[in-house]
Amino acid sequence: MVIGSSLLFIHDKKEQAKVWMIDFGKTTPLPEGQVLQHNVPWVEGNREDGYLWGLDNLIQILTELSQSEDLH
Repeated sequence: MVIGSSLLFIHDKKEQAKVWMIDFGKTTPLPEGQVLQHNVPWVEGNREDGYLWGLDNLIQILTELSQSEDLH
């Protein structure tokens, strides 16, 4: 498990979208024996990044936008 990567979102004229995990140069190995959940809030010292929590929120936002009357 690594800590500190980023997401890169690309959308093109063909209406294709892709997402990549990037910036692994900033990552650090997780100390042996430590486990992260990625879906709990960050608290000083817990090293949690909320990665899955953030993705869940992003999916919810994009779903709501795609179902919006403004897009039709």
